[in-house]
Amino acid sequence: MTEELSSPQQPLNRKRVQRLMRNMDISAISPQIKTSLPGVGHRVDPYLLRGLTVDRANQVWCSDNQPKLPTDEGR
Repeated sequence: MTEELSSPQQPLNRKRVQRLMRNMDISAISPQIKTSLPGVGHRVDPYLLRGLTVDRANQVWCSDNQPKLPTDEGR
């Protein structure tokens, strides 16, 4: 949007375009990411350490089983 509106005679920066769009209540048409909403049929796993006192080393272990999402920077 900034590149389209900017010209050599009247340069615009990103912050000005952002402010003007906010003042005119203009937003992008692209769908918004809704990462905070659970999916249909999503179940919440129980917290298995509730009430457990961890009082020694190596009593509790943790792992990350999140899928690695591809990004533009690190394919």
